[in-house]
Amino acid sequence: MLKARLIDELRKRQAGLFALCSRLVQIPSENPPGDTSVLASFIKEYLASRRIPVEWHEPMAGRPNLVATLGSGAPNLVLSGHLDEFPAGPGWTRPPFSGAIEDGRVWGRGAGDMKAGLAVALTIASLVRELEVPLAGRLTLAFASDEETGGTWGTQWLLDNVAAVRGDACLIGESSGTWSAGIGEKGVLWLRLRASGVSGHAAYQQGTSAVAAIRAAIAAVEGLHGRRGKADKAVRAVIAGQRRAAERRWGRGTGRLADTVAVSVGTLQGGGQVNLIPAAAMAEVDVRVPPGLTTAAIEREARRRVERVTRGKVEVDVFNQCDPYVTPPDSRLVRLVLANAREINRRTVLPVVRLGYTDGRFFRRAGIPTVVYGPAVYNMGGPDEYIETADLLDVAVVHAGAVADMLVTRRRRDGRRLARRGHRRPPGTQARASLDLTEMPDGSLVRLPLALIHGARSGPTLYLGAAIHGDEANGVAIAARVLASVDPSTLTGRLVCVPVQSPLAFQVDHRVPVGLYLKTPLDQAPIDPWTAFPGDPAGNITERLAHTLFSLIRECDAAIDVHTPTRGGRYVPITILPHPSLPAFGQADALGRAFGSGWIMATDQGMYVRDGILCVEATRAGVPCFTFEIGEGGRVEEDATATGARCVLNAMRHLGMLAAAADSPPASVRMRAFLGLRASRGGLLTTDVELGARVTAGAQLARIHDVYGDLVETITAPQDGHFVRSTTFSAVAAGERVATLGLE
Repeated sequence: MLKARLIDELRKRQAGLFALCSRLVQIPSENPPGDTSVLASFIKEYLASRRIPVEWHEPMAGRPNLVATLGSGAPNLVLSGHLDEFPAGPGWTRPPFSGAIEDGRVWGRGAGDMKAGLAVALTIASLVRELEVPLAGRLTLAFASDEETGGTWGTQWLLDNVAAVRGDACLIGESSGTWSAGIGEKGVLWLRLRASGVSGHAAYQQGTSAVAAIRAAIAAVEGLHGRRGKADKAVRAVIAGQRRAAERRWGRGTGRLADTVAVSVGTLQGGGQVNLIPAAAMAEVDVRVPPGLTTAAIEREARRRVERVTRGKVEVDVFNQCDPYVTPPDSRLVRLVLANAREINRRTVLPVVRLGYTDGRFFRRAGIPTVVYGPAVYNMGGPDEYIETADLLDVAVVHAGAVADMLVTRRRRDGRRLARRGHRRPPGTQARASLDLTEMPDGSLVRLPLALIHGARSGPTLYLGAAIHGDEANGVAIAARVLASVDPSTLTGRLVCVPVQSPLAFQVDHRVPVGLYLKTPLDQAPIDPWTAFPGDPAGNITERLAHTLFSLIRECDAAIDVHTPTRGGRYVPITILPHPSLPAFGQADALGRAFGSGWIMATDQGMYVRDGILCVEATRAGVPCFTFEIGEGGRVEEDATATGARCVLNAMRHLGMLAAAADSPPASVRMRAFLGLRASRGGLLTTDVELGARVTAGAQLARIHDVYGDLVETITAPQDGHFVRSTTFSAVAAGERVATLGLE
């Protein structure tokens, strides 16, 4: 077994692993000042001597990033690490960069944070090369500078600029302790509060105290402390499972922090003389945001609270912001890390949501499943930092086992259910088929049309569905255009396409198959399959349809659900993401950004993110998915067809299924909420702005005239936004929607 051989060799060469960690510690890379050039040069030479080519990227002088890749194709497993470390500081009882190996420990600044993780990744890559391990995919090393000071020029830059770093999974050897594997991290929101007052002599009380305003603002923000997030069920289970261990390992009280907001005032300035009323004051507040909440929502609430108590006397600025992201607990990399720890080291490892953040947040935000698993570090950030060599070896064999399972032992990928149905195709081919859906009263069968394209090379599987509402003809045309554009011989992975997801509704050219619901109210709920996921094989026709579709979606690695509005409505090409609390939201977000529609809605409210919606339940099940709306119902439009097909092909390129660069618009408008505007009068509708236009508060959007020609209503924008959906009906009644804005 190649896996057993790899791990055996690693154990035999453990002294070399320890020595490499020691040597890395001996090369200072303190940040600040942040110059990691000497360490990066050593690593580059180390890899080059082992016939592993290295790319050197230096977007900021003195802070290089290194990327090295072994193998080709998919999947691509990234071993990430950072080169910089905290300054040594005073108080050491031994030289801070000695790298001494004594008493089963490696001593020195950065030993655990994170020279140990770098040593593990370098050792595994070296063994893979030396032993000529055949990889069914790629192993990528991504070592970044700048982690200790934010990561903008490090891991974030690499993800934005180096395609190889945007892998299918990421494993980070950052310190965690061998008892836990970090699968998620709380979000962070840093607020700067500034107040201005009027100075005056304290004895006469004739001024306005800026410090008093800051105190009130701080108290208002602190009122958010303890607010509980509404995380996904699977994430709640992880947090519940880590409570007792966190109390023991991280400190008293930490067990209840992973799912609640934590507020801490970090800096406070105000006044300059004891007998003067201060004219200026400032505070900086650290807010940690749990899964199930977004930093945008917390920011809005904080601003509202501050405004209410200070009445505009305190300005609120955001100077650091990152949402909480969690890798789905049942994702393959998480399972592999836990299984290898259990099988090789006989150790039970808990998946945890970490309270602080690592570079893992950048990978998760990009939709890449990420696990942080490294040795425990003692005295991190203080004098006499060290790790234990036993921990270092345990971490190394778990990482090696995960690498082998993902890249050496070939995974039996999806398609088993399709194979049982007789629809499995050999590589490099395509087929059209159908699935039996339900039986009608006359005995005829309703079948679900299905197209399968099996690429010449193994890779991810994408589900593409359209027309879950029967009048969404544009979606059918988009699916057909994509099928005609994909060559199986050049495809990596598989495309599973259902061009008509609701055949009975499509047959009558209506949102739902209304004829089925004229018999009895007992069969009328639910009536819309889009809202009925994951479905029920023993339910009504709608639930059975949703169940059949979901059985296909669950077998895939990602999914896209294509829609149009009803007749009489028109959308800009807009990507609507699932609820941000879902574990796989980050992957759906990354796929949506790569999709390149030009418009992205990331909201935590409204019908598109409710339970039961296709993309919500798919993402909840670990299959990142989004809803795509374009054009108008009841018609086929060439511009919509071309745009939709282009975007789907972009998504396939992002997943590594197609070669060539994405064909995206130059920028995307990202919005946080829809705002629908309804008519208060009936009559003839005239729309005055172009679809997609940015409008300001008070701008005229539309007019309504009665049948005699008199103007009876003018529709204006209540606030700034983007005109994302228009009504194309010429006549409207009071209460009907006439425009929709997207709010940034």
